[in-house]
Amino acid sequence: MKQSIIKYLIITLVIFLTGACTKFLDIKPKGVDVVSTIDQYNGLFNNALLVSFGDYTIQPGGVTPGDNADLSIFLSDETYTTSPYNSSLKASSINGYHWLPNVYLPDQDAPQWNAFYTQNYTYNVIANGVMNASDGTELQKKQLLAEARANRAYLHFWLVNYFGKPYNASSASTDPGVPIITKPDASGSAGPRVSVQAVYNFVISELSAAITDLPDSSLSRLRLAKPAATFMLGQVYFFMGKYDSALVELNTTRALIQNSPIPMDLYDYNQVLDQWTPPVPNFPPTFPIAPNNQEAICQRQTTVGLYRGIVFLNPNYSLYDSTDLRLKLFSKTDFGGQAVYPSYSRAAPYQVNYGPSVPNLYLMLAECKARTGDISGATADVVTLRAHRMPATDAAVSIGDADSLVRFIVAERYREYALTGFNWFDVRRLWNDQLFAGKNYVHTDSAGTYILTTDRLVLKIPPKVLSYNPGMTDNP
Repeated sequence: MKQSIIKYLIITLVIFLTGACTKFLDIKPKGVDVVSTIDQYNGLFNNALLVSFGDYTIQPGGVTPGDNADLSIFLSDETYTTSPYNSSLKASSINGYHWLPNVYLPDQDAPQWNAFYTQNYTYNVIANGVMNASDGTELQKKQLLAEARANRAYLHFWLVNYFGKPYNASSASTDPGVPIITKPDASGSAGPRVSVQAVYNFVISELSAAITDLPDSSLSRLRLAKPAATFMLGQVYFFMGKYDSALVELNTTRALIQNSPIPMDLYDYNQVLDQWTPPVPNFPPTFPIAPNNQEAICQRQTTVGLYRGIVFLNPNYSLYDSTDLRLKLFSKTDFGGQAVYPSYSRAAPYQVNYGPSVPNLYLMLAECKARTGDISGATADVVTLRAHRMPATDAAVSIGDADSLVRFIVAERYREYALTGFNWFDVRRLWNDQLFAGKNYVHTDSAGTYILTTDRLVLKIPPKVLSYNPGMTDNP
């Protein structure tokens, strides 16, 4: 939970916000900004809540964490849940699992909207004010401006991948996206939804501009430097199916992290999982906390550990070979070893990084290379990841056909990110991909069977948001 993040981090400066009520975000009071010095603007980035993709409320009495933006765990097709295990779930989680049109009730907050726009407000405060800071050098100001622009671009990228259709070059200019908000106007409305293409154009423009002024490396995984920004830009192109462009940015990221002053590399599960596992039956490995996790290039995490014993791998999915050490991150029983689950449930890590990471870098590089005809390069990258997740003798891949190799790499993504919600975005991304044509996505539980349809690749705008923005168009 976000509380567990806070205890590990030092908040250099709390965001100075009080007062007015926002209409467009359905967020509780924010308001007057009283930052003016370069240290104060820099300190805004060190708010621990910005590390988490979670909702929170800022009031005169302090900060109240809300829910995580974790609905994608229930949307993803490898997920299985049923009665009585799901009795503690929110209605929105069950509605999402059933792929219903209306996920949120009229009076419910929607972390998938709130979390990203709330954080966007902070980055807008910085982006709109830091160049007028009362002190600091021009270089310092430009670096902080670049960091704010890159962060707010990434938030818009995730928003459009919840509330806009998957990117399709032939329709993106008319597909409704999300509002682009670049001013810290806490009392204003969201404004109109712009097209998916317009959002992607904004994200690419912001990241491209930011990369120029960001430092080549960072001393903290909680802050955004050039390796994270080039990763983000590569990820955007990856989601657009522009694999050549993605490769340019992702190769830059790989080169930059090799010279990082803090280690950024894969963990070898053959070496570390036993060290991380406490000598207590049924307890999972304990991963390094966010600032120390070397697989993180930039930490932007969501909590998944709340759902042990609630969500499980679809019993019809056979994702892992018996020697795959990622199986040690799952459990088929509760902590006491008494309750036997219907399938594997994720037990570790407690938080999963949705931001730039080394495992995702290797997986995206591998898929981009396979799709552009570099079979040997793609094979080398996916084998590198696998050799850190299982004995080297079992990590080898021998696939000479590019299309088959792409399918294998996507399956590897499923193995790496099962029950984290991350795979939902691959379902969206590959929905119209001919390599995956004809695949059906099905959820079941004790109440029935549910089949994913095109309309449900997109979340409807939360009712609370629509109530504050009566002119905003909704999704079907």
